[in-house]
Amino acid sequence: MQKKVLCLGLATLVSGGVCAGERIQINGNYGAIDKSQILELGANHVLILNSSEGTGYMLSGPNADNPMQHSAGPCSGMVELKDGKAVIGQGYCVRTNPQGGKWLVKWGVPPGTDGSSGTWTISGIEGNTVGWKGEGTWGPVIVTGKDRYLNPFKGWLEKP
Repeated sequence: MQKKVLCLGLATLVSGGVCAGERIQINGNYGAIDKSQILELGANHVLILNSSEGTGYMLSGPNADNPMQHSAGPCSGMVELKDGKAVIGQGYCVRTNPQGGKWLVKWGVPPGTDGSSGTWTISGIEGNTVGWKGEGTWGPVIVTGKDRYLNPFKGWLEKP
């Protein structure tokens, strides 16, 4: 109990302080350069072979000071759309933060949606991210220019 009170007190005094086991709410945007390919499978039926190079997470709000901030890297996966609705969609991303910590992100697109939003889980796998975990939702994707987009997201992170 004393440890928890001390941790809460320190977190209050230190901006952005997060205690072990604490779940924090996060939100922001993720920028990326799209390198995807589209395969025509039939009339109104496509397979999008997702490939992108992320330019980084920009978290906002009071919980922005954590190892996820500014993490960037490649993503791959696929989304099958038939008659404008997702049949299946999933993929993986590896993100590296400026301090060298790495994350593994798994994303999914729910069946029956238009494929522009979905869910994500994240796990710290190296350096200052080891043991961190989180999950949330992403989208809808906002196209910002030729082959560039922003992906809004929200969710939570938990420090080990």
